[in-house]
Amino acid sequence: MSSLLAQLTIGSEAGLDSEAVDSDALARDASVLDRAHEVLVRALTTVDKT
Repeated sequence: MSSLLAQLTIGSEAGLDSEAVDSDALARDASVLDRAHEVLVRALTTVDKT
């Protein structure tokens, strides 16, 4: 998620119109990224006990 925030910061520094940013879409994107991160971390840290 920090990369998403970095992209938003870069976008605001580039002079992009903040009105063009849909906060609901950003919240959904952040939620999807958070969930994907959880799944990835779980997959990488799960030990196969077979």
